[in-house]
Amino acid sequence: MAMNMPHCMFFVPNLTAQVIGAGPVMGPYPYFINPGPMAYLILHVGETEKAQIDRDSEDLLKEACAYSSGFCIKGVTPGHLAREL
Repeated sequence: MAMNMPHCMFFVPNLTAQVIGAGPVMGPYPYFINPGPMAYLILHVGETEKAQIDRDSEDLLKEACAYSSGFCIKGVTPGHLAREL
């Protein structure tokens, strides 16, 4: 299954959400995954940046979708039936 979630990911070993005020997982604010010595901070890109990434990746996404419907992303790979995520 594919998903469309452009983001920046920072390796931040041993930091905690309390130290920087991170938000809940998959929320609109930066959040931690895998807290502890192998922690990562995830920061989603803005809507403008996401739209540009989608445009820049359009051909690759179409090829992936044509290869397997599991790679189709609703609203991103036009002309193909995509599964709801």
